Amino acid sequence: MIIYLIQRSALFIGFIVTVFSSLTQAISFEKSIVKIEVSTENYDYSLPWAAPRFSGGIGTGFLIGKNQFLTNAHVVSDARQILISAHNVDKKYTAKIKYIAHDCDLALLEIEDFTDFEDVPVLTFKEVLPTLDSTVKVIGFPMGGNRISITKGIVSRIDFTNYVHSGVDSHLILQVDAAINPGNSGGPAFQGEEVVGVAFQGLTSADNTGYLIPVPVIKRFLTDIEDGTYDGYVELGISYWSLEQAKLREYYQIKDSQSGVLISQVMPHGSADGILKTGDFLTKIDGISISNTGFIQLKGNPVPLYELAERKFTGDKLKFELIREGKLIHASVTLDRLKGMDLYKVIYGERPAYLFFCGLAFQPLNQNSLTAHKLSDPSLLQAYNHHLRSENPETQLIALTHIESDLSTTWIQDFKGALLLNVNDIEIVSLSQLGQVIEEQSKISSHLHFEFSGFDMPLILDSKDALQNHERLLKKLNIAPFYFNS
Repeated sequence: MIIYLIQRSALFIGFIVTVFSSLTQAISFEKSIVKIEVSTENYDYSLPWAAPRFSGGIGTGFLIGKNQFLTNAHVVSDARQILISAHNVDKKYTAKIKYIAHDCDLALLEIEDFTDFEDVPVLTFKEVLPTLDSTVKVIGFPMGGNRISITKGIVSRIDFTNYVHSGVDSHLILQVDAAINPGNSGGPAFQGEEVVGVAFQGLTSADNTGYLIPVPVIKRFLTDIEDGTYDGYVELGISYWSLEQAKLREYYQIKDSQSGVLISQVMPHGSADGILKTGDFLTKIDGISISNTGFIQLKGNPVPLYELAERKFTGDKLKFELIREGKLIHASVTLDRLKGMDLYKVIYGERPAYLFFCGLAFQPLNQNSLTAHKLSDPSLLQAYNHHLRSENPETQLIALTHIESDLSTTWIQDFKGALLLNVNDIEIVSLSQLGQVIEEQSKISSHLHFEFSGFDMPLILDSKDALQNHERLLKKLNIAPFYFNS
């Protein structure tokens, strides 16, 4: 009996220790996870001279180093003020953005006084990707509140897909069957005591489907900022076809024993331009075999071949083994950013650039101005969609986005939304240059000829009348004539 009681006591003590350990772990996690309250100022690209509108939002962050709080870029984008508070604590701490990466939706914050967090545990990352069908815990502050919320989910997919925040970038993601609600963004997802991802977006068309930014993307961001600046992602600049269909393999004379993908496009000005060619059959990348679906094995996980380029930086190289016209070839690509790619990304934290002249407002064409003005002119959209392939993709495309309602402008409404090509036969390549051309030509020429894509006839203004109407409208509207942010 005595032995039985001792055994029962030992089991009970073990149970208490296990429960206490779990509670201690939960409490330590709670201290490391913070609520982020943000006041934002948002510019209206449809009225670029207008003062910004103020709003706000809530997200989550967590401590990953001394005075280093990781969160999503979209949580703190356009921030005017950022406040951090710990779980179930009323005190708030003023924070600022130290680094922000809109292309991978991550940001690193620091607070003015770190004293109260000196003893708070730093969260660590799991070195390998979680396996499919494994469980994760997502922790954050969904829908606000002062207390954290914990939800569990299963990793249902590891894929390479679009990150909504920038509108154009694609990276590795973890899909889980746990809802990512407003306020959850920026919060950690755990397996055991290690972080396997950052909650960042949900799928509105499905219930309980959320996405996590996995550790390889996080680690790349943290490595990039080690030199004090964030440089962003390099681009391989190729598209490829998977070669699972027998007829396609037969057409390109690819043996059944060979696996790989066929290059369908090489982007002009991209890293692979002039090195890889359309029709090349890629079999290996950095010595790793490529499957017929474009996947490679990294640390036991199947990931798209792009993932190797994703983990590289400017100046790094990728080595390829390929078959070209029946011959085995080895090629090396030096990676760089894709010129002109920023044209297609959503812009945050910048006052919109514009030039206002005689009732006409011109803006650089980008994702913000395109969306704000709902531009739909076919010639403009064609130029926008093909600008990356142009001779100089770093030049600006300038659109006439607004025509002020005035007696002097009633006859030129048809030109609204068109792409500006020339002024007095001078090609326009930037907004600031447009300002210089208008200023110079209005002094030496009696008329200003604005030529637009899609229009056979130019818009013609009398220089003297245009200058008079310009000054009158500036006083009437009480606006500045221009703002250049580049």
